[in-house]
Amino acid sequence: MKPKKWSEHICFSASDRVYEANKNFFLKWFERSSGFHRLLDLGSGDGTLTSQIAGVVHTTDVFGIDCNRESAFKAKERGFSAVVADLNNRFPFGEAIFDVIAANQVLEHLWNTDNFFREINRVLKKGGYAVISTPNLSSLHSIFFILLGQQTPVIHLTDRQVGNFLRGVKTHGHYKAFNIPSLVDLSEYYGFSLDAIGGFGFYFLPLFLQKILSKFIKRYAVFLTMRIRKIKSL
Repeated sequence: MKPKKWSEHICFSASDRVYEANKNFFLKWFERSSGFHRLLDLGSGDGTLTSQIAGVVHTTDVFGIDCNRESAFKAKERGFSAVVADLNNRFPFGEAIFDVIAANQVLEHLWNTDNFFREINRVLKKGGYAVISTPNLSSLHSIFFILLGQQTPVIHLTDRQVGNFLRGVKTHGHYKAFNIPSLVDLSEYYGFSLDAIGGFGFYFLPLFLQKILSKFIKRYAVFLTMRIRKIKSL
């Protein structure tokens, strides 16, 4: 039996609305600058979000990494230097050459968390920063599933949801999940200082109410976003 398409599930609309809104939240974490900046987008896809990030940072010196060859080709058509590579391995760039690194909804798809943070440190200039956004293991809806004795849907055990009421829905390969304490500890462990960390999204609520709640109880939001700054090399 083939997995059911997530886009056809009754909960998809509410989920996708929060996912798209979080992109706007993600963009607000980048610093506007008139100086020269070299940007690297990890998991750059077809370059759509990359273009928006570059616009905020005010740079045309843009690089991307994606595991999908077709997506990387589309990003190249936008004028970016996109390469095909596995983010679980060493990044195909030299040391300390980037000023800004972006990673939206990428970290959860990687099994090699240590490599991800180590490589960001390696290719980022001292004083440069990275903005990372990822689903929250401690989100309110994840806690709800666990209290019901069900598998939290934020971690994917196979190619479809198992152990919860989303059973059979196609998944997208979330190997791991993180919360605020774990992201803070990982950042400090790998040579970064935390500029700020925030959360966004609460399913099935009006968007204006989600924004309000995200300010006061970010620890339980759907997504977490943080900006970390390199303070030392490893």
